[in-house]
Amino acid sequence: MARTAPVTVSSGSARRAERLVFRLDKWRHAVEIRFIVDSLENASWLVIPLIGLIAGFIDAIAGGGGLVSLPTLLAVGGLDPITALATNKVNATAGALAAAYGYSKQGLSSRIAIRAAVPTILGAFLGTFLAAVVDARMLGAIVPILLLGALICTMSMPATSIERRRTVEPRVFDYAFGGGIGFYDGFFGPGTGSLWLMSLIRFAGLELRAAAAKAKALNLISNVVALACFAIWGHVEWRTGLLMASAQTIGSIIGARAAARHGAKVIRPFLIGVVLITSLQATGAWIWLKFGAGK
Repeated sequence: MARTAPVTVSSGSARRAERLVFRLDKWRHAVEIRFIVDSLENASWLVIPLIGLIAGFIDAIAGGGGLVSLPTLLAVGGLDPITALATNKVNATAGALAAAYGYSKQGLSSRIAIRAAVPTILGAFLGTFLAAVVDARMLGAIVPILLLGALICTMSMPATSIERRRTVEPRVFDYAFGGGIGFYDGFFGPGTGSLWLMSLIRFAGLELRAAAAKAKALNLISNVVALACFAIWGHVEWRTGLLMASAQTIGSIIGARAAARHGAKVIRPFLIGVVLITSLQATGAWIWLKFGAGK
């Protein structure tokens, strides 16, 4: 029986075979990574509208929808902080507009004086400008104090829909709170509606439902200013923002209708819950800035 001669492979052929195996292996890994990325992207297109719906409902009642939508844009949307802040203004603007419309349909006026609008516009512009050049997390150092103080004021209010005595003169209120809260909304944003709501109740003497309607109108002004600035500077990711905005519009209309119909029974517990969550988040941010940022 004839013996078969051993097959010899040249060094060149061996190297070509190794390169082929290496390329196939890289291609396989690339396909696996692409599959994972595609799966995450597909999931984000489902999660983002759902979160927008929830954020709109919460924001229309007590403000604070940004506490839900902004972390989602960062974690699920994969946006960097300044792009997330800018993109969040798309859905925030749509939600505020829908909520103001919803309150007006329920017979609650969202009209505000020009005297209140002007300082809000100026404050929002200045805050947005600084947000584009400064780390917005620095504001976390003072937010916990403001929100915890506001929480004490809110929890001390009786659960009734009655007007109270104004404690701040209208002109002072419009200039101080319009400029200050407008600046905060432009610089950071989440919780702005809650700040307006509590300020209008505690210092302007409005009852809960009227305050909620006015808060949405004022919040809308600062959102429009911030969105316009961010858009001009090219920080907005429109596709993600419009996707969330479409769902947040629906949630805002539903939330405004619920708040207008049920008043303090709905607004007060939502407001306290939102402020508690905001306080905890802001306190965590301050602790990170104080002890973890330099590590």
